[in-house]
Amino acid sequence: MSNRPILGFIIAPLAPCLVASIAVCFSRGDLAAIPIAMFLYALFAYPFSLVFGVPIYLLFSRLGYISMWQVVVAGTILGFISGATLPFIMGVEWKGAMDSDLISTALLFAIFGAITAWAFWWVALRPRTNNQLNQDAPKSGAPEL
Repeated sequence: MSNRPILGFIIAPLAPCLVASIAVCFSRGDLAAIPIAMFLYALFAYPFSLVFGVPIYLLFSRLGYISMWQVVVAGTILGFISGATLPFIMGVEWKGAMDSDLISTALLFAIFGAITAWAFWWVALRPRTNNQLNQDAPKSGAPEL
């Protein structure tokens, strides 16, 4: 079994953290705050990846749904659902079905879910080139083609 999925779950949640941290720090003009913002975003990203990402990865692996678009669509949907439910989990007052804050949070999390899913696919599931496969192959006495 490959270690690439484990590496994917370690690296992928950092991608939206980095994007969000840079965006927030640029908008506030304080680039020195990027590491702090990354840490704060990671407090949400890693639990979401473990609670939602691992079961979906296991299910998709079993069903053979490992193409980039399938993984990104699933990540986008999971991100949207996470963003739509997070305010309720945190106790934010519900103002109605069309509350703009709820919708914008859900859409932002959908983007974060898509970024995370793409990063995971890139690290863990993307097909390798023949050159990479040859480098990873065990060395036998046979000549390489």
